[in-house]
Amino acid sequence: MGIKKVIIAYDTRDNDLPVVVGDYKEVADYFGMAEDGLRSTMCRKALVQFRYEVVVVGKANDNLEGDDE
Repeated sequence: MGIKKVIIAYDTRDNDLPVVVGDYKEVADYFGMAEDGLRSTMCRKALVQFRYEVVVVGKANDNLEGDDE
């Protein structure tokens, strides 16, 4: 299966606030589309629903949330 990538969708019409964070499946489900459709949209650097910018920000378990030590 491999390591899942972490995806964030930003709302370009609302100060680029993040609206959803997850893997490809979770983000695709949020927008009601297929994973392949989401990947295709991201490859074309197009906006989802003419509003949301979706980008890969890292991989699962690479301490994106930071350390509390």
